[in-house]
Amino acid sequence: MQSKINFNKKSRPIPQNYQYGLFGQENSEPENGFTKMLIQSRSDSLRALVNDFDNNDHKLEHVTTKNGIEIINDSHAINTNRLWFSLESLNKPLTWITSINSIDEIDDSLRELIEKKVKRVVALSIFSIDVLAMFESMGKQIIVSDNMEEAVMKAFYASETGDAILYSPGVKSEGQYANFKERGNKFKEAVAQL
Repeated sequence: MQSKINFNKKSRPIPQNYQYGLFGQENSEPENGFTKMLIQSRSDSLRALVNDFDNNDHKLEHVTTKNGIEIINDSHAINTNRLWFSLESLNKPLTWITSINSIDEIDDSLRELIEKKVKRVVALSIFSIDVLAMFESMGKQIIVSDNMEEAVMKAFYASETGDAILYSPGVKSEGQYANFKERGNKFKEAVAQL
């Protein structure tokens, strides 16, 4: 089945069976599942891109500096690509609060950055022995915590003047928080209690 093509006033072809919106819409008569999948993928990617331009809250957001320790909210790091960018961007010794729970998510380039920039890891709700063993094999101080308030407090008291505390979970906010914004706000509330 071929799409009918119309031409607009500037002589550019426009497929009739597609409707375009800000986030794209599914093909009204998809030729096959692959076409539908491509349209949805494009739509999801565009949505993520637009959300990235939304504002800078929760993206390497300076929360405060207390006792010479800078505290940074990077709750928007919902995957290891964003986490990699965050680690690459910072040049202070880091106390990193993370929730990565699978060793498979940490590739060689991310591992190299962790080895180079992170002094200590606060494992927030991490239950994977493999992940904790990997951090330990890197020679990192590991601090385990079950909740945000405790994680922030432990990170703060383990850090030294000149360090930075980076809350960059590296995973989506599944279960405990509705989204990265709620999670980031919870982090900022915990920082305010220090």
